[in-house]
Amino acid sequence: MKNLMEKSNPLYMDASDAILNAIKRGDIAKDDKLPSENVLAKMLSISRPTLRNALQVLQNEGILEKRQGRETIVNRPCLDLKLRIDQPLGFYTLIKNSGQSPTIKKQEYKLINIDKSISDRLKIEKDSSCYFLEKLYAGDGEPIIYSRDYVPSSNLHEIPSEKKVRATVMDLFKLSKDFLIQPIAYSVLEIGSTRETKAIKELLNSKSRETFVHLEETHYTKNNTIAAFSEIILRDSALKIQVVRKIY
Repeated sequence: MKNLMEKSNPLYMDASDAILNAIKRGDIAKDDKLPSENVLAKMLSISRPTLRNALQVLQNEGILEKRQGRETIVNRPCLDLKLRIDQPLGFYTLIKNSGQSPTIKKQEYKLINIDKSISDRLKIEKDSSCYFLEKLYAGDGEPIIYSRDYVPSSNLHEIPSEKKVRATVMDLFKLSKDFLIQPIAYSVLEIGSTRETKAIKELLNSKSRETFVHLEETHYTKNNTIAAFSEIILRDSALKIQVVRKIY
């Protein structure tokens, strides 16, 4: 029987990735119905409890739906979405998933002392030290996303060196995994709009009147403490974001 899984992360996460990739390849669920748990567990060479955790990940993402009885159905429309901001993916990956070629036109990483507007969002003292990540992402050469991330220095077990930053596509989720004392467990996103200022036009190379989406995201640890805060300006004429809202 075909082995679907390559092991690299926590086992249930590897299993969820393997199931998702097998569905996309057409190896399983060709009729939109997942095989039984016994069959899947044997295909993946994992235990039933690990499999259930893997399936729960995909159910939480809206890709799978558990029907009455024991039938698990694939939600094809959710499977085909490419720009889901309700998933913990960096913008580089999101742009790539959209079918565009991602590049980073500007990036800066440094320690700064934050002003009151940011300290209020992080619930820490004004002038506190933060690790600041600034990036300008492009798709097919055109700038489309500008992001600023603020991570209190007290949340880091190590300040990333420039060498480590340059060696990979460092985004907030990569930083969280590798350098935060307590990594990000969930995020609360506020979606708004922003005016077309001269600075934004120059930054995102806007040549005519455009609208921009303004995202503010507060990131929390599993203990519900604030791990980081992000500000994102997105050129929505070039990139349409998507969210899956599940009804329980």
